[in-house]
Amino acid sequence: MWDRQAFGWIGVAGVVAALLGLASLLFHPGRGVVFVPAGVLLVVGAVGGTVARRREGDRPLPLRNVAVAALTCTGLTLVLAYAYSSQQDGSCDTPTAHSFWTGLTGWGAVFTASCAFLLGLVGLSARRWFVALVCVFVNPTALLWMVASSGAFC
Repeated sequence: MWDRQAFGWIGVAGVVAALLGLASLLFHPGRGVVFVPAGVLLVVGAVGGTVARRREGDRPLPLRNVAVAALTCTGLTLVLAYAYSSQQDGSCDTPTAHSFWTGLTGWGAVFTASCAFLLGLVGLSARRWFVALVCVFVNPTALLWMVASSGAFC
């Protein structure tokens, strides 16, 4: 049976695949299917690592509060990015007019993404691999989605 470290490396491969997919979107926009292999690798790494941890016995990992805060900030970033993006036209035909609340929503998403990214790096130093990988991948992707939804890549 595989150990936690093997599933951790599968999760790392998922993040690398997601970053490569993100880079490919810069050259070929509109092909979100490139994230499917990355998602599969991340899910396999997370589920396998959780099962392996349960088999090894539950030893407490340090900085649980930091991990919870990082994932909470990431979730809030996703909600704010969706709220911002849903109000954008995203077409290259007309300039996007921003209302006051979308500007606040956008800056709120940038703030929560920055906090989550930094907390993810702290989690990485405490060997919270999954939390760090999720925070380091999801938050920049959400911000890139916000920028793309405003028509910035036209």
